Order: sequence, then structure tokens, then C-alpha cells
Amino acid sequence: MNGRPHDTPTGLPPGSVRWYVWLYAPPEARAFTAALFAIEREITASARPGLDHGVAHARLDWWQGECERIAAGRPVHPLARTLVTPPTSAGQSPDLSGLLENARWDLASAAFETRSELDAYCQRWANSIALALAPPTAGPGAAAFPCRRGAALRETELLVHLASEARLGRLRLPLDELERLQVDPQSAAHPPWPTPLTALLHQRYEALHGILANRDPLRDHAQPRPALRTMEVWCSLTARLAARALQALPEPAPERARDRFTDALVAWRAARRMPLIDSERRGPPS
Repeated sequence: MNGRPHDTPTGLPPGSVRWYVWLYAPPEARAFTAALFAIEREITASARPGLDHGVAHARLDWWQGECERIAAGRPVHPLARTLVTPPTSAGQSPDLSGLLENARWDLASAAFETRSELDAYCQRWANSIALALAPPTAGPGAAAFPCRRGAALRETELLVHLASEARLGRLRLPLDELERLQVDPQSAAHPPWPTPLTALLHQRYEALHGILANRDPLRDHAQPRPALRTMEVWCSLTARLAARALQALPEPAPERARDRFTDALVAWRAARRMPLIDSERRGPPS
């Protein structure tokens, strides 16, 4: 594995999905990756349950200004400065406005009335995080598939925490779909889930796994190889997360079910499939 213990950035628990994404990022991109994830945590924490709403809004207002300064290339926060110095491989600073919009949504405990609202929430995250780590290098349409995979990453993360989030008043499923299935939204907080809700989750996990496990478009030359490697590791680990969640239905997958050795192996194999430079392909087959 590349990376040494003393390189581990604060706030990324070793063995977590984002830790592996950071670990297998190109060495020159690790500081950027760690800073991006740290800012994501800071913005998300502004909407955490129990935080005084006045404090939460003040935090989000400050980060709103900082995101604008990031976009202009003049941030003041030390982490944010890492995002613009040196510039990203796309030649521009990341647009993190979607993270702010999602945090305000969560602070209001707003429900998703339709699938399109949930998709928009996940897409905003993808535009902020996935595109920052894997910027396309050709044409406006080049971002379409990376964004689709990014949205699938985020929806999978939301669904695996469905019960705990629902208990906090944050329902991560569209209300109109639950209504069609005659499912009480409150049942999301209390697994084992009823059969119609289990069937809906089964359908979503299968669809998300299919998007995340599809590697063919990753080899599109619209993205540089380091970006392909970063997304390959993240998508492979999250596809495994979706598979574990699917197997656990009608219960959520317990944290203790995680096999850290297998996670490490999945991440390593994903990185091997997408070496940073073509010459790495000349080594012995894995």
C-alpha cells in the first residue's frame, strides 16, 4: 500500500471508505483530498442535530462566504487554501456551493417529496465532491458519467444510514414512493422494515450497485488516470457497501459486519486496476 501511518490526516478514521480514497490518491493530491473531506465534515457538522439553530446558521453563513472565496481563489481558512494552492488538475477551484445547499436542507429536516428532489440533493454533492476529486478534462458532456457515479455514491451513503437518520427526522426516501407503497414514513426509523419498504430498498441497492460496479466508462480518456484511480477505489468500496446492505435486508447492515481485511483488499485491487501511469501495467498480473 502507498502511504505511511504518520501521513494519516486528522478526522479520517483508518479503514473508513474516505480514508482509503485518501490513501490511494496520487501523492501530490493527498493534501487536497484530505482538505476537501475536512471541509465536507465542517459544513455537514453545521447541520448536526442538537446544535443551536442560531449557531448553525452562523456557521453556514460563514462557510457560504468561504465557498465564494474558494471559487474566487481567495479563501481565508487554512484548509480551504489547500484547495486552491496549487490549483486542481481541472485548472479551477472546486465549487462547494452544493454542500452548503444540502446542509441547509438537512438543518431544516426537509423531506424529499419526489425522486427528483432526492436526485438533485445527491447531484449537488457529486458536483461538489466527486467532480473536485475527478474533474473531467474534455467538453461539457465529459462530466455526465462521473456525476452519475458520484450521485450513486451519495445515495448509497444515505441509504445505509436510513434508520439512524430517520430517527433524527431526516427521511432519505421520497415521500411519494412511500405513499404509493402505502408505507408509513415513520417505519423507516424502526427496522426490520415492512415488506414493501424492503422491496424498495432492494431495488435501489441493486440499481446503485450496478452504477458503481460498472467500470467501462471509467476508462474514458475524458478524465486523467489519477482521477480514474480515485473514483475506482471509492466506487468499488461503496459497491461492496451496497452489497452488504442488500444482504442484510430487512435490517440495516450492522457495523460489526464490516470485514476490514476484505475492504483493504477491495481497495488495493481497485487501485491496481487503474494504475497512475501506463508503465505500471507492465508489472506481474495481480
